Amino acid sequence: MAYYTTLFAILFYSVGYAQNSVQTRVTELSDANQFINNSVTNHCDTTPGDHVTTNITVNTAKLEWDAQPNASSYIIEGGAVGGNPIIINRPATNDTIEVYPVSGLSMGNSYYWRIKAILCDSIEGNWSPGDTFTVPICETPTNLTTTIHPNKSVTISWDAMPVAIGYLIRGGTAPQPSSSEVQFINEAAKTFIVTGSLPPGTYSWKVLTGCDISPLVLSPFSQYSTFTIPGASQKHHLQSKGQLVSIYPNPANQFCSIMVDDLLCYKIYSQNGTEVLAGSEYQIALSDLPAGVYHVVIHTESEIFSERLLITR
Repeated sequence: MAYYTTLFAILFYSVGYAQNSVQTRVTELSDANQFINNSVTNHCDTTPGDHVTTNITVNTAKLEWDAQPNASSYIIEGGAVGGNPIIINRPATNDTIEVYPVSGLSMGNSYYWRIKAILCDSIEGNWSPGDTFTVPICETPTNLTTTIHPNKSVTISWDAMPVAIGYLIRGGTAPQPSSSEVQFINEAAKTFIVTGSLPPGTYSWKVLTGCDISPLVLSPFSQYSTFTIPGASQKHHLQSKGQLVSIYPNPANQFCSIMVDDLLCYKIYSQNGTEVLAGSEYQIALSDLPAGVYHVVIHTESEIFSERLLITR
């Protein structure tokens, strides 16, 4: 009898131990599974944070979003609204804000994009909501006005245009000057003062918007605006410096354009008088020239002009 009692005790202990071991293993597996689930939930099943489109110009923009912890890369899907999407795999950086610049956009078109992160050994996160933006058009200035002062100087002005980096003015004797002043005005300005006492006569002027340098993006010219300085009718050019040509932009970086009618050729000289560049195109590539001050001689069919050019880097 003692033998059977001992045997039952051993079996009971063994079964109990096995049950406890199984229960312990089940608990361990459950905890491990919960840890994995938490890890996936906390780190892999995520969507990139705030995302926004910034610095929108007539042909470029920047896509920005909050960086995701543990992200190795990001997948960007986007393109023109209604067109075929483009897929881009963008490696992650160490920045808290991720930035992806896009270029080659078309004025007036709408574009969309969305993004997701690649996390946890190639596990993909969720797509963000889509973001849509429209590329602005390089608009012609509007509301041209002229103020004639008692000393016969003149202030001309216009409404500021979105995404403008500058303006070009052309003016002269009315109704449409055949040879006229071209003047570059920087982004902050939307007025231009013609100094000195203008002789009596009728004058006209127009303005366009400059929206980019490379590639060169200009709006069409506005219609001519006309004003009259009282007195005997005379023909004089509307000008501020007695010149009929301009280099746009100036200062310049990679490119500049010569704004003049009937260009034959140009020559650019360094400060010591050495010729460093020559050509006949209206848009000049400056990437091979170091920063500095240069002297530009411009030849037209009837005149020769001299302009100072500042190149910055």
